[in-house]
Amino acid sequence: KFYDTKKGFGYVALDTPVAGIEEAKVSREEVLGGEAIPLAQGMAIEFGLYKNKQEKVCTCDVTLPGGETISRDVAEGRQYLGNKRYTGTVQWFSVKNGIGFIIPDHFTSLPKVAQQKSTEAAQRAADKTQQEVFEGLMFHRRDKTDPAARFGEGSKVSFNVFVDNRNAGATNVTES
Repeated sequence: KFYDTKKGFGYVALDTPVAGIEEAKVSREEVLGGEAIPLAQGMAIEFGLYKNKQEKVCTCDVTLPGGETISRDVAEGRQYLGNKRYTGTVQWFSVKNGIGFIIPDHFTSLPKVAQQKSTEAAQRAADKTQQEVFEGLMFHRRDKTDPAARFGEGSKVSFNVFVDNRNAGATNVTES
């Protein structure tokens, strides 16, 4: 139904109501995947049910159908676009939030699907902020090859490209 990754909970709709129960609360702690997984609306999952101390119906042992743990890549619909390396400049990186933004040196050399996703994301951001937004690629601390690397504004980097449900991004990010 919905899931708020920041708050770590949401609600799932049961395909078939059980004893009149049509939905149940899902908590981050019950998602089997080992990290803060962003469950997507409409995503097929399996789970057990239990009642908490307040007698609310909750999920437990949340997995993909068949019992496979849920990875962030699966939840985000991440598709890696080959092994080609690209170069760019870090526009910003937030150590606190663990995310950053790269402006590619040659945007038009990126795969077409990555260009399209990046352009769409830039338009959404511009609509939201009413400010000029550049086409580029998001990256997360987990996408850095060396977790200890400190990227700051202006750092020159090389990377591979992926697309997911909402955006295009950089992965295997290294200083160049």
